[in-house]
Amino acid sequence: MSPNPSKDRYVQPLLRFIFEDEPQNIDLFLTFDFWSRYRDAAKKEWQISDIVSFRASRPSADPVYEAANAWRDALINDQSLFTGEPLDYRAATAELVTHYIDSPDLSNASFFEKLESQLTPASSVAVQLTAELLYLYVLPMLPDSMRGDTKMKQLNTVLTWRADLQTVPDARIAALNSGIVNVGTAYLTYRWRGLEFLIRLTAALANQDMAARRQALSDWHSFRSISSSIDVPASKSIRQLVEHMLFPDHAMASSSTEDRNKMASAFSEIVDFDGDPNSLVAVLDANLHYGDRHELNLYAAPHRFLWKEVGESLRDWAGWATLVLEGTTEATVHLPIAPNDLNGLRSPLVELHTDAASAILTWLEEDEAAAAFLAKAETAEPARYIDQFCDNVRFRGDTAEFVEAATVLLNALDPSVPVFFRTHVPTIVEKLGNIHLSSNATPGEAFQVLLEAMESLSAGLLDREGLDLTIASLANLAQETLGLNPSDTDWSLELQQAFRDWRDGRKRISPDDVESLPEDHTPQRVAPNQTAQPSVPQTIDALAHSLNFVSPGSKTWLELTRDLLTEKRQLILQGPPGTGKTFVARKLANFLAQDPSRVTLVQFHPATSYEDFVQGLRPSREQSGRFDLLDGPLLKAADQARQEPSETHVIIIDEINRANLPAVFGELYFLLEYRNEEVTLNYGDTFRLPPNLLFIGTMNTADRSVASIDAALRRRFVIRDLRPGELPMDGVLDQWLSTRAPELTWLSTLLTHANELIGDPDQHIGPSHFLLPDDKLTDENAMRAWEFTVMPTLREFFYGQPEVVEKLQFDTLRARAMGAVDDVETE
Repeated sequence: MSPNPSKDRYVQPLLRFIFEDEPQNIDLFLTFDFWSRYRDAAKKEWQISDIVSFRASRPSADPVYEAANAWRDALINDQSLFTGEPLDYRAATAELVTHYIDSPDLSNASFFEKLESQLTPASSVAVQLTAELLYLYVLPMLPDSMRGDTKMKQLNTVLTWRADLQTVPDARIAALNSGIVNVGTAYLTYRWRGLEFLIRLTAALANQDMAARRQALSDWHSFRSISSSIDVPASKSIRQLVEHMLFPDHAMASSSTEDRNKMASAFSEIVDFDGDPNSLVAVLDANLHYGDRHELNLYAAPHRFLWKEVGESLRDWAGWATLVLEGTTEATVHLPIAPNDLNGLRSPLVELHTDAASAILTWLEEDEAAAAFLAKAETAEPARYIDQFCDNVRFRGDTAEFVEAATVLLNALDPSVPVFFRTHVPTIVEKLGNIHLSSNATPGEAFQVLLEAMESLSAGLLDREGLDLTIASLANLAQETLGLNPSDTDWSLELQQAFRDWRDGRKRISPDDVESLPEDHTPQRVAPNQTAQPSVPQTIDALAHSLNFVSPGSKTWLELTRDLLTEKRQLILQGPPGTGKTFVARKLANFLAQDPSRVTLVQFHPATSYEDFVQGLRPSREQSGRFDLLDGPLLKAADQARQEPSETHVIIIDEINRANLPAVFGELYFLLEYRNEEVTLNYGDTFRLPPNLLFIGTMNTADRSVASIDAALRRRFVIRDLRPGELPMDGVLDQWLSTRAPELTWLSTLLTHANELIGDPDQHIGPSHFLLPDDKLTDENAMRAWEFTVMPTLREFFYGQPEVVEKLQFDTLRARAMGAVDDVETE
């Protein structure tokens, strides 16, 4: 089979690596039949499975594998993962099959409420095992998917069901703050199925004799045979992740069956393997390196782009970087400085004025072995070398700051080493790096991710423009793109503003999109010497901060919401009370519009009519008996947007489902789907929705007296949920309290307990009831907010259930929350 010419641009990076010493053979390689001439030689060259693994190479992932190995040992020795004490897995799993799997709870209660009810007749040993299996379930999840403290809260929920249960030991907690993969929504939605799989897997292993069990847990093929034979719907993700955690040399870290199918299809055209992506570890080179760790990661460049197309966001990056490159002069390449020329090496560090630079300068002056250590830089693996460098310097400060100082110094030794400046590191990692950088990542790990990010940018430039730059040049280009002042260029005003919108996170837009802007208008913009109103966030980071979205995945949620809104142009934020739907809508609208005057807020109610919202006859104020045709907020906002076609305008419709929507929206139903069409309004005028007018609606899911929006309107809007305990609300209250009133952090636990009792996600209570100003954050005010704002609704919802209402009283919840906190601290 000859290579597919359409994939040459993805294969090129791999070929350059293979033919590093014989680049002239690349053309020959692509010309002749691939496998008839090169298969055997390539496989011999790639047979490095003794050092290549799917195991995450970064040290911060080690606690996950250590915990998985501890679980393996616990199963082999019939011991508890948490305590090391004897645990009869055969009897405990039999109980869980009886009380959990064979006795499903079909009510609308929450997962943990159902689980507690199902396990009521079970022994403490069975409940302890349940907590340990749930620990295994959340173990591989990166903080972007679930924060460590959220994992602990969920596990402690189970561990409070019996007085004699043992909590998660300190040795296993570190793994909860780490992780190896980001999981999808389905992974959490089908947690009940995942737990069933783990119970059945544990039972299958426990029911074997000791020799067979040991064989199954130490041999990949034996384990795979057992795990793949367990047929539980919607459990493939946890099966694949358990396989990886126990056998990272054989099983990849991927919870996506769709991704695996794409890999199998794509690589079948490139290499000879059995169709199982796991077997690629035997034939592909490692693409991530950390010291003597060589990781094969199919989600990292260049392998990523052999099975996954270059995405639109990366193409946008490549487009803007190309424009910046065209206006950039050739950088002067300095001569390398010798490792023993300490005076020469000090010069670039002095200019940084950072703690990291000062620490390195002190090290250069005081450590006699400094020159000898620097001499090893050229031959050392860079990520591990930078961490050894950090250890030698004894620096324990900001990771990005040390990466900056280290790369500046290494670049002085070798001009081919890329320099990454601390102000740009977070953005580069986030926008270009496909490998997660955990909060406890070392400088070396950060450098590894930055190199991978440059490989991604390289793939984007190669795909879009056919450009092939060195890593050092790519690093310079990426940072020049982020730091560019578009006012200093000869770009048109439209292009300058589009660049700002892209870089600051307001829009996902490429230079190509600017050409489609209308040419027959005069741009209306803020003068260069004026600044936007300080109340309006200027970047997506500032927006996330203003919303108190602090959990790692919250910003990703926000960016996706922005993309969905700007693409579909209609979005609804729905959720129970107290989740800040209107607050988020206003912040997002102001951020996108960059001027509150371009944001229109209306609130629907049962009496809202077409005439109120669109256009209608109203009695004249000037002449009795006369009626004037007046435009409603929709037509006014549309007219303003039409006058500023290059600016974003937003209409916020609060409580959108409280009105009779078909009657209020009228012709808008059609226009929301067909933006380029024109309709005749009720009163004879023709009207078209301008493309730069966006709609954000809010909808309370708890109010059963209000009908849900009909299917015709629902399919015209993107629906995004704001729910307590889920992104982006997860961590909002924790962050608010920890920085303002640390003594009240138990309120977060109180809210978690309350929502577990409520059960129905649509009726859950959001954190905004406790997001009080600093001077109002007291125990008394929290009690008042609960008693007079939350409880009236809960009493109505649980009418006729006084036992539930009693459990939801503030004092009852507070006692339970503070007791749970005290128990954890004591243990």
